[in-house]
Amino acid sequence: MMEHDDVKAQIDKIKRPTDKVKYHLFPYVQEMGAAYAVADLAVTRAGASTVAELTARGLPSILIPYPYATDNHQFVNAKNLEKAGAAKIISNEDFNADQFHKTVSNLVHNPEELKKMRERAVRFGRPQAAQDLAAIILRIADKTHTEKGRKNIS
Repeated sequence: MMEHDDVKAQIDKIKRPTDKVKYHLFPYVQEMGAAYAVADLAVTRAGASTVAELTARGLPSILIPYPYATDNHQFVNAKNLEKAGAAKIISNEDFNADQFHKTVSNLVHNPEELKKMRERAVRFGRPQAAQDLAAIILRIADKTHTEKGRKNIS
């Protein structure tokens, strides 16, 4: 696994393309909300929080699941997003410069595909998840409170 300094060293070696594709490479980003807000495509691991953020923002992605995650959950997360048509997967073992370049190029040079992926990410996401969870908790609390009241009356 590469450390952030190693990633930065690799980034510094990358030659900038001569075509018109604009991109920014970062070894680490502290303010992900700001980064997602200006991004057209994210390249990232596939943890649950990351996948939730990507779909909440409708951000197409290339996911590289962390291969040592417990129960391979990052692959499962990535596969679900790929099945929804919102992401592409490059496995850690298959990751190389050529594969990465091909995948990124295919997407950035195909704005219609990115648009479809964006729409699918939004449909897959649950931006109202906090409200849904709160409603479930309130229903359970109300039911529990009502049942306790009945026991006290009996």
